[in-house]
Amino acid sequence: MQRVAVFNWGELSIHTYYLVQQLHKEGISIDLFIYTPNYAYTRSYLTVLLEELKEKINVIEIKAGRVESYVIKLNRVTNLFKSHSPIICINPFLPAKTKTKFNSSSYNHVITVKQSSLYWLYKTDPACLVKTIHYSLEIEKITDPVIAPRSCLAKLIKEEQTILPHVKALIIQDRPRAEALLNCTAEETPLKLVYIPVSVPGCTITFKENYLYRRLKIPTDKKIILYYGGIFQDRRVRELIEVGEDLSSNEFVLVMHGEDDFSGLIRDKEKVKSSNEMVAYDQIYKVIASATIGIAFYDNGWPNTRLTAFSSEKVARYLQAGVPFIAYRNESYLKLQAEFMCCELVEELKELEGAINKIMVNYNDYRRQSYEAYEKYYNIESNIKPLVNFIQS
Repeated sequence: MQRVAVFNWGELSIHTYYLVQQLHKEGISIDLFIYTPNYAYTRSYLTVLLEELKEKINVIEIKAGRVESYVIKLNRVTNLFKSHSPIICINPFLPAKTKTKFNSSSYNHVITVKQSSLYWLYKTDPACLVKTIHYSLEIEKITDPVIAPRSCLAKLIKEEQTILPHVKALIIQDRPRAEALLNCTAEETPLKLVYIPVSVPGCTITFKENYLYRRLKIPTDKKIILYYGGIFQDRRVRELIEVGEDLSSNEFVLVMHGEDDFSGLIRDKEKVKSSNEMVAYDQIYKVIASATIGIAFYDNGWPNTRLTAFSSEKVARYLQAGVPFIAYRNESYLKLQAEFMCCELVEELKELEGAINKIMVNYNDYRRQSYEAYEKYYNIESNIKPLVNFIQS
């Protein structure tokens, strides 16, 4: 049996959870090394998922000691790190603590999830890189406008570029993202590339839910256009709300569902509703399957947010539920659309209503092809096979 160590820095990543679950089902022995700074697990559902994993695989938790906690707290108080930045950059304790629990010779492969985990492994045992498979979830560049040049994240991005040439393989969502991350064509890299789109487990959801109708008291004769996920102005949320309110047809309701409170933005709006109620992890499908059409708007300005057709859990969940979606036009979504008519693409928000109407004319066809796209690209139970084959070979 192949033995694999998986490194996850910080809160359990949902992508780590899916990956570990599926590899375990495929008969691969997994040890999950997880470092939990004292601020981790602010999202309760991740705590539940971690406890679930502990019942199936060996989980080695490494927690911050008193000195580490003090350093972390000091940096948060002084506002050097404004978010859950990878404080591993200044943590001299973690590699030594890890060495007492990690013996690289015990494993056939090591998988690192995200830049912080790759750096963690590198500082712990650089010789282990020859058996390392790095799982890239972000293709961030220090030139991206959202990256502060002197931030810890910027340092990690630089370290990732230095370390990557020495690893054995790279898990990434598709070829364009691989080439953007590696700054070269796929043919030029010595790395083994394993393409796995961001995927979710489970079969297609062929029934419609009434969760949002019931929760928001929406008449059942209305059709829901769903914006699901993070609320960032680079996704032009304010403009989207105004466009939703200006839809000429009373048939549609735009629902904004996320952790943030939208009430201030949609006050006095008739065609826009806010839904910020936290939903249990295993109930998210009820939100998605309530929708008729989904919205998947990301910033087109740089590769990490532009090349998202195969790197968005939101897209995967829409298609699993047979919910065709609308996105900004770019090379990533054009590739998906050319194979499956599961989405409509727009250049500007003012084109939203036209895209909605186009989908509704042939809605059943869009819904059918959404399911087909899910089965080919977004169902992790089949997408994991190339990685399993690589590990077992």
